[in-house]
Amino acid sequence: MLGGRPGAERARHALLERAELAYTALRELGGQATIDEVASASGLKRLDAYYALTKLAEAGFATRERGDDLRLYFKLVRSFNREELLGHKVYVPPGELEIYARARAIMAIIAREGVEADLIGSCKIHIGTYPHHKRITVDVDVVAFSEAEAERLAQILGREMGLRWDWAWTIIKQPFNDMEGGVDIMPGGIKKNPLTYIWMLSHHLKDHSMLTLEHAVVGKLSKSTIDPTTDAYDAYKGLVYSDLEVLARLTHDVFTSSPEHAENMPRNLNTLLKSRELIKEHGLSVESDWDTLEKLIAEYKKLTVKKHAATRHLFKDVKQEA
Repeated sequence: MLGGRPGAERARHALLERAELAYTALRELGGQATIDEVASASGLKRLDAYYALTKLAEAGFATRERGDDLRLYFKLVRSFNREELLGHKVYVPPGELEIYARARAIMAIIAREGVEADLIGSCKIHIGTYPHHKRITVDVDVVAFSEAEAERLAQILGREMGLRWDWAWTIIKQPFNDMEGGVDIMPGGIKKNPLTYIWMLSHHLKDHSMLTLEHAVVGKLSKSTIDPTTDAYDAYKGLVYSDLEVLARLTHDVFTSSPEHAENMPRNLNTLLKSRELIKEHGLSVESDWDTLEKLIAEYKKLTVKKHAATRHLFKDVKQEA
């Protein structure tokens, strides 16, 4: 490993080993299964199985699918390749847009160089839910474990991809398809601006060596306001393909660590539920899974309050069970 925190390499190696176990279990289960089924077949703890399956989905070995029973399934779509998980090869799905191909290349560099960092934001949601998410974005958002890791990643991207970077803002600016966009590297967590954090995520990178789709969804919903078209679409697709148990746990985490931003979540969820027509007017497809979204949001709120009683303050509309 080229720099980084002691123990990070072991955590990364453990994640890769679990991804192989999860792949084998998923294949033996007929190529499609729930997280609990994979956990049982592989002998992994549920959360470890979830992170492993997420890794497989982001690498393009599996896709997330929501069943008619509303359960989340992972479905194998191509053969396992350890070199891709290690970042020595980059898988780009046919027809992938340049911005997302660039994001996948950055993910590969992070894996290959052992940088303690991961994608967040729209690119995380797109790659995590592929092929369901269709929106074009112009920015790649990244969270790094520390300022040292953010600087190291910026230097590597500058050297390998020719991206310019300004360390004062830890931001790389590069035009994508003639649109002004960039790669924003945020040390420690999701930033509202250079001085204000919405959510600190270093301990999540430390514990699991990666972030997940649900981190990106909670990050969107914790913003001061969400755009009723772009942010709402990202949150919509992210929620439909999220694991509700993980989503509930991360909601509690942001509630305890950054309560002022957690207070934004109920309002932003209401904005999302009212955004269907605005999303359609923006040229984005609102498919039949919108009805699924409404059901999942109701279940997500109930599960969060049930497992984390303190969050009842957020979701006052959830009825107290007898």
